[in-house]
Amino acid sequence: MNYQEKTILIALPLDFIIFGAYSIWLIPQLLNDGIEGVDYRGPVILALVASVLLTIISQILLASFNHKQANLEDVRDKEIRRRASGYTLAFLAAPYLFGLILAIAEADYFYIVHVMLFGGVLADIVTSLAQLRFYRKGIN
Repeated sequence: MNYQEKTILIALPLDFIIFGAYSIWLIPQLLNDGIEGVDYRGPVILALVASVLLTIISQILLASFNHKQANLEDVRDKEIRRRASGYTLAFLAAPYLFGLILAIAEADYFYIVHVMLFGGVLADIVTSLAQLRFYRKGIN
């Protein structure tokens, strides 16, 4: 398993843990108070910052243990990243377009934020899964 595959295997569970925890916090709030009673701004920012910081910290730790492989990247790694980026675009464009439509329709900010937030998380997860598939099964 090369370094790039290890970075994916570390980052992917972080997405599930952080945004799963956010969802576990959000759902009871919605059931009790509805969207008007949920103060989601702080927790959304906390989830985003936690995601970035934990990803950076995990990458630093991985690089410190695998410092010889950290900067090695071959043509296959670049091709896998390029192909997976196509999936990212498809899964990112739809929620962001829907968020734009919600903004034009003057929907509540709650819906716009969460469509874009979970759309971005979904795109990141799909990209990671696509990259793992390409590493395991090949690029064909």
